[in-house]
Amino acid sequence: MNHGLKFLLTRIASSTIAAILFEIHLYFSLLSAPGGS
Repeated sequence: MNHGLKFLLTRIASSTIAAILFEIHLYFSLLSAPGGS
């Protein structure tokens, strides 16, 4: 397998997972904030 391609796919996957986790964290922090802010 092309090492550069595997590295690129790993970078994309990890950044996507990080973005999803960040959005989930943001969503739950908005939910738990009383009346927003």
